[in-house]
Order: sequence, then structure tokens, then C-alpha cells
Amino acid sequence: MAFRAYPSPVGLGSVLKRKAERVSLGPGLGRPIYAAAVDRRKSKVWNYYTQLNESHVQCNVCKKQLSFHNSTTTMREHLVRRHSIRDNCPPPPNFPEQHQVKEELQEAEISGLHGDSMAKRVRTTETLAITAVGGPDHTSFPPPPPDSSRSASLVTELILEMIYRDLHPLSVVQEKGFKTLLSCMEPSFQIPSPSHLGSLLWHKYNVLKQHLELYFHHTTAPHSVVLCTEHWKVPDSDRFYLSVSTHFIDRNWRMAHCLLETKPVASHEGVLEETLLAILSSFRIPENSVFGVVHDSLTSMQTCARPLQELHRWRSLCCTGNALKLSVREGLTVEPVQQALVVARGIVSYFQHNTKAAEALNPKVEAANKTGFRLVLDEPHNWLTTIDMCENLLELKWVISSVLEEQATECSVTNLADHQWRLLQELVPVLKTVKIAVSFLSEWNNSSVSALMPCLHGVARLLGQQMAECSAQTVRSMIARIRAEMEKHWQVGEEEAMLGNPAVLASFLDPRFKELRFLSPDSRSKLHDKVKDLLSLQAYPMAGLCPCPVRLDELKGEPRGTLPSDSPLSCGSTEDNELILLPQVPEQLGQEEVADEEEEEDVAACPGSIKVVVGESGSAVASKERRTQSMYDILLGEDPTERMPEIHQQLENYIAEPLCKRSMCPLEWWRGKEHRFPVVAKLARQYLAIPATAISAEHAFASKQSAAIQRRATVSSEHLDQTLFLHHNCDFIEALKVNATCKDTFVSPELLYPSITSLDSNALLSE
Repeated sequence: MAFRAYPSPVGLGSVLKRKAERVSLGPGLGRPIYAAAVDRRKSKVWNYYTQLNESHVQCNVCKKQLSFHNSTTTMREHLVRRHSIRDNCPPPPNFPEQHQVKEELQEAEISGLHGDSMAKRVRTTETLAITAVGGPDHTSFPPPPPDSSRSASLVTELILEMIYRDLHPLSVVQEKGFKTLLSCMEPSFQIPSPSHLGSLLWHKYNVLKQHLELYFHHTTAPHSVVLCTEHWKVPDSDRFYLSVSTHFIDRNWRMAHCLLETKPVASHEGVLEETLLAILSSFRIPENSVFGVVHDSLTSMQTCARPLQELHRWRSLCCTGNALKLSVREGLTVEPVQQALVVARGIVSYFQHNTKAAEALNPKVEAANKTGFRLVLDEPHNWLTTIDMCENLLELKWVISSVLEEQATECSVTNLADHQWRLLQELVPVLKTVKIAVSFLSEWNNSSVSALMPCLHGVARLLGQQMAECSAQTVRSMIARIRAEMEKHWQVGEEEAMLGNPAVLASFLDPRFKELRFLSPDSRSKLHDKVKDLLSLQAYPMAGLCPCPVRLDELKGEPRGTLPSDSPLSCGSTEDNELILLPQVPEQLGQEEVADEEEEEDVAACPGSIKVVVGESGSAVASKERRTQSMYDILLGEDPTERMPEIHQQLENYIAEPLCKRSMCPLEWWRGKEHRFPVVAKLARQYLAIPATAISAEHAFASKQSAAIQRRATVSSEHLDQTLFLHHNCDFIEALKVNATCKDTFVSPELLYPSITSLDSNALLSE
């Protein structure tokens, strides 16, 4: 590699003859410089470097220091990679100014200039050199100026995304800290006004809503969507809101959750029917697509369950988080428990607000090696915080008692009595049993209602054991109240009533819990019969249709014809190419005529009979073996598989499948088994889409409100619906754009999922 040589300055004196002689530039320059052998070297790469000492050199272009081991290879590679200075490459623009850095340093060595004046001169020259070559990370040619309009639109888009992703009010752009940050990052950027951001927010909301409308319109199947309601209130105000979301399982067996609308309501509770119908209409979701509604409170469910069931046949369920909270709260209303908790809260508040008591407590906590525990005050309406308060009090029992005894004359609270300490000791295991259930239901693969009933029966069983082992009557009364509330909400222990609960049927369709160990064998058999009826109704929803051939592999869709459930020709394992011709059965056809037709040997000759088209070879074999088969039936009885419908045989095969691991997601199991049990999978898609909670499990069972829940109260009511819609749905819709295919959506992906960026750009240009 050859580098162009440049004339080196002359008249430097005899000092350059000494190799690596240290020259002190005085206190103004701050560090010594080694420039003894810079220009004496034969390699032309030294025109771009200054030697600092025997082992380090510094690039004159970017001021980066490199190691030097009597070889210029590293120095050459640095010039090529960082500055594009290659063979026979012309020097950078204004290189004499850059080269003047080395001249100034060498003159300083000769003349021995000291002080701040020389340091200022060198620093000024270095700045000019770096500016001349375009900075440390640029090549020898300056980059083109950036597109200011494109940069401004990008920054505006990112500000808008920050607002709806983090639930900031639009007025955040007027805050002093935000302006300072943006002026430092983009000095030339003009911050948009809140009104302009509001118009952009509306536009983006309309674009994404259109995508979601098209998705629901083209992909929603009957009885496949579950609606969830959440009533919430802005703290320290009289503003109430209702948020309606939807849960469903997409074609790839993934659980999807979309927030549809958030609107103000007059009070916390109200009639939901008209509101839900209006929201469904605005998103083009058919009414028959709704399978049920999960209410966030028991009061809302009791108010709306009957009209929704009678008018629309929508099942209503209560949020598990709210029902468990009511059950535990009922148990804590036992009078001795309430008294003990009031005293415990007084002790915690005393140590939190009394500085002298806290100073006396801390050394004792350290001496007892209990620094990992601290006193926390619970929230009366959140039983999970009550567990933490009681556990920490029990761990610090002796330390707290010691401090309260020392400050008995000054203390304004009394210590817990011995029987109250024992009550808290027995109270914690009971509450932790319910907390284990909460942890189980909070896991992502247990978000469906299918995991609810096995979990609740486990809680009821453990509470029964604790009640039998406990000697304190107060704790026994508390456990009895909790179990009574659970039976009230979920009919735990009443098997006949449980069979009508969608959660029980969802547990059967979950391959982890399909054994239904919490039911007796007789109840399991009844549930299996009920599932058979549902499968028959799902596969053959109508009777008396005109003849039409239907393939068995189309049963996971909506067949247009019907077969009697006891028809022998509707059963057996048929090949993929076999067709079933569904006849038009006259309504006046009596049972005697049907019996006479069944006695006929030539089925094809009977009017109104069912004809099976199986090809010439298949029909010949069937007619030849018909008489022999009837003789075997007289001897051995009828073959049960011959009269078992195909859908029932799928159900039996599903029951015979081994259980999958409890840690496995049931949707992943069904994704791989849907082709084996298509009709059962269709029913599973409906019931497994029911969530156990009306809101996300992590929020429903959280010990304190999340940051997102708190921040949504700061959004103005004018843009609340649009901000929450984008906050919850932007990632889902972006995933739809990526994964959209013609097969899944039945429309062109370009039509269904156009580029949001292009739509935004066109709208902004039109504005």
C-alpha cells in the first residue's frame, strides 16, 4: 500500500535527531508529546500520525490513539477503515490545516513555548483540523445535508407513538423537560402543538380501526368471540368509563385480545345490551359471533345476565378476580379477625409515622437479622396486601413487642394480645392457599377459564383440610364463609349445577384437565353426553334440508345438510373422496315408515332413503357383504362403531388421548391436533377463548395498581378512547399486517392490510 507523501516542515532543529525524546510543553498543554521520529521515518503513513510515546501514536484526523509496536500496519488499516484514505488517495480537503497540528507541536518542542497561550493555540488548531475533514466518524468528503422535512415527520411520528404507548397526555409536549430534551436532540425541530397531535391521533385511530373492522368482518366465525366489560372511575372525580374488549382464538390457535371502545357512562353499573350492540355494529362484528360476556363485577352480571341470555343467547360469567376478592373479603368479616387486623394496622401506622419508634426499631431488627422484612400497611380492599402485612408482623413479632414495651408510657397504640398473634399465625396459611390459586391463574397458559374449575376445587379441598386440622373456632368460621362464597359463585360441590357452567365444559376441552377429576364418574358421563349433543347440533344445526353432497372433511366448517344422529350411514370412518348425500326428509314421515324402510334390503329403492356415493368398487363390496354382515350382527350383536357417528368417534378418540403436561399451553396442543379432531376442535375454539378475568390476569390479581392503570386517568376525556385503542391494539394490528395471507383472510392482503405509513403520509399531504 502506497501513501502520497507530503513535504514536511524544515528547520526543526537538531532536537528531532533524538528518537522518542520527551518534550514537556508546560502546565498549559497538560501531557508530554513524543514527536522525535515522526518525519524521519520513511513510511508515508506518518504524515497522518503523531507519535505520543514509544508505544502509542495519535491519528491527526480523528485524534484516536493507537498502539505502536514498530509497525505501521495498524495505522494503515485505521486510515482505510475510518477515513477511506487508500492507495494514491488525494489528501483530505484542507489537509495543510490538518497537518499544521503536527507542525505546531513540533514548533512547541523547538521553541519551548509554555503556558495557556500555547495550549489555546494548539486546541484551536486541532478544532480547525477536525472541522476541515468532517469530524471523526466521516470520510474525507462531507456528507450530504439531511432531509429536514423527512426528519421532522419522523420525529413527530415517534412523539405520537410515545404518547399512546406510554399513555401520556397530549400536553406533555409543552412540559419544560420535554422541550429541553428535544431541543438538545433536534435543535432545529419545531415541537408540534397538542391540537396538531390530537388530529394525528384521530387519523391513526381511524386507520387502525378500519384494519380491525376488515379483520373481524372477514374472519369472525359464529360463536367465536367473547366480550369483556370493565367499569372504572377516574380517581378524585365523578367520571365513570366503560371499556369493552374482545377475546378470541385466531386461525393459528393464538389467543387474541383487542380493546374495542372506551366510553363515558353515567354510573358504575348500567344496562349493557344497547351499548354492546352499538359497539359490535361499529366494528362490523355479527351479533351471532358473540359466544358470551365476562363481566368485571358480580352486580353487573346479575343485572345484565337475563336479558343477554333471553334476547341474544349470550352466556354471562363473572370475573374470577372480583369473585375471589368477594369470597376472601367475606371470610375476613368475622369479628375477631376484623379486630385483630385493626390492631395490626395501628401498629404498622405507628412505626411508619413515629420517628422515635422507627429509630428504636431499626437497630433491633438488624440485631435480630431481620433486615429483609419491613412493616407494610395493607389496603383494606385488597386481601393480597393483608397477607404481606401479617407475614411481616409475625416475623418481627418479638422486636415489635420489645419496642412497644419500652415505650409503653409514650406509645399511643397497644400491642396485639397473645390470642390475636395466634389468630394471625393461623390466618396467613388460609390466605396463602388462595394466593397460590391466584399465582396459578396469573400464568399465561392458564388465562383461559378452562383452568379455573380444577384450581377452585383444589382450593376448596385444601381449605377443607385446614378447617379439619384447625382448633380455633374463629379460623374455622372464616374458612366456612370463604367456601360458602365460592359455592355461591361457582357451585363448587354441586355437580348437577356445575354441568351447566361453561367453565366445566372448557376444562373438558382442555387436554390437561379433560379427565375432570373433580367430578364423579356419573357426572363425567353426563358431561360427555352433553358434549355429544353439542357436537351434533354444531355439525347438523338444521333438519329437513334438500339433498346435497357434503364431504366429511368439511365438518369443521358449516355443513349445509343434516343426518339423523342414529343413522348407520352417518358413521364409520369414510375416505376423503367419499360423499354423503343428505336427503330431504318429509316432516310427515312417521316412525313406522322409517322402520319399514330400514327393513328393506335394497336401500336405494326406498324413497327418502340415504344414498352413499362411494364409487363402483365400493358399492359392489357393500352390496355383497350386506347380508353376511347382518348374520354376524345376529350372532355377536351390532357393531357399535357402525352406528357411531363420525363426530362421536372423534370425541371418543379425543378422550382416549393421553393427558398433556400441565405446563403446556392447550392452544399449542390443539394447533397440532386439529386435523385429527376437527369438529371437537371447533367446539374447543369457542370455550377456550373465554378468559378467566375480564381484564388481564396480572392486573386483576395485582397487589397494587399498575403504572398503566394509573396513567390512563391522566389522559383527557377528549382523546381517551383513541389513546387506549392505539395503546392496546397497535402491536396486534401490526402483527396482522405481517402475518396476513389470502388463505387466512379470504381477501387480498394488500386490500386488507395496507401500509399504515403510506396512509398516514397521504393523509398528511392532503391536509
